[in-house]
Amino acid sequence: ERMSALGAKRIQPAGLGDDKDAEGYDTALTVWKEDLFVELRAAEIREMMADKIETKPQFKVLPVKTAEGAPPPPYKQVVYPGGFLLPLTEMDRMTPEFVEGEKDPKDVRHLMFDLEHPLCTRHGLRYSLGDSLAIFPVNDGTLAEEFCAHMGLDPSE
Repeated sequence: ERMSALGAKRIQPAGLGDDKDAEGYDTALTVWKEDLFVELRAAEIREMMADKIETKPQFKVLPVKTAEGAPPPPYKQVVYPGGFLLPLTEMDRMTPEFVEGEKDPKDVRHLMFDLEHPLCTRHGLRYSLGDSLAIFPVNDGTLAEEFCAHMGLDPSE
């Protein structure tokens, strides 16, 4: 209403997602978005602006410089200040495995940690309802190598 009072013209109803939709929360939103782009004439505008749109990469991957024949720098596991590594005792995936072409891949997991572990008792770690736990994941080595191969990078650099 406020936008209308300021002179705005509604071109389409509001787009809403449904997190209970069997095909994913964004199913209805995707259709809405396509209709919106048609209303906004996005394809025409993109074509008109093609020579004005900045397409240069915003990031650059640089290899770590080492002396010729020297081994790569040693891996150093990061533990954030005040933190410690807590053993994971169980991990169950709660959502189905990702299938290529799926609209809304989700990866929901149930993680269990051993709060009776000596590290927990030594640090006085207690976990109560409403507490949060920070998890700092580590890249899978095989996937990292596949990424480097795809990008034409040497994973040892």
